Amino acid sequence: HWSKVVPFALARGDQFRPTRPPATLASSLLREDREFQEQAREIIQYTAGLTDEHKVIAEFWADGPDSSYPPGHWCLIADFVSTRDKMGLDDNIKLYFALGNAVFDAGIAAWDAKRAFDSVRPITAIRYLFRGVKIQSWGGPGLDNIEMLGEEWIPYQSLSFLTPGFPDFVSGHSTFSAAAAEVLRRFTRSDVFGMRVVVPKGTSRIEPGITPKTDVT
Repeated sequence: HWSKVVPFALARGDQFRPTRPPATLASSLLREDREFQEQAREIIQYTAGLTDEHKVIAEFWADGPDSSYPPGHWCLIADFVSTRDKMGLDDNIKLYFALGNAVFDAGIAAWDAKRAFDSVRPITAIRYLFRGVKIQSWGGPGLDNIEMLGEEWIPYQSLSFLTPGFPDFVSGHSTFSAAAAEVLRRFTRSDVFGMRVVVPKGTSRIEPGITPKTDVT
């Protein structure tokens, strides 16, 4: 029901609803939409060729259970910007007020689109489209690029983590991130960022002791 929350700065929750819907299965179920299939194949190709850097990026931005979630992640990034620029109390109040309300409205806009388009998530789409077809993909911790049937495909995440029970389009992570990044850019009047995160060897929560093979920045 988040799409029905009264926004802070938006006129209404559907103000920025995308005009172009996501690719879907064709109305005639005798054939699948070409764009939809291409997107599914692209995801399989990504998970078949994951590098340490890909895996580290995926884990850094996952923001699932036991985390600050995507909006909170951007508040932590704002902490870095505040410290970097030696902001005082007045500026911090203004920054977090703007940032907090931006991600608040971003969530409303994203969930309006999710409910309006009700699009399928990748794990459902791929298992449906490639059922009975042999594919190459990540097969679980330590199992890179193995052969499996399409209905066995899994995304790169903890095997105990359930795919969220809400539609795929639009991406909540991307919407939160775009809104927050724009606030930081306007507030500091600069695209300069400068934050660096070093992920030590073997500290992956998904593949502990295996990924990354060396420290990754």
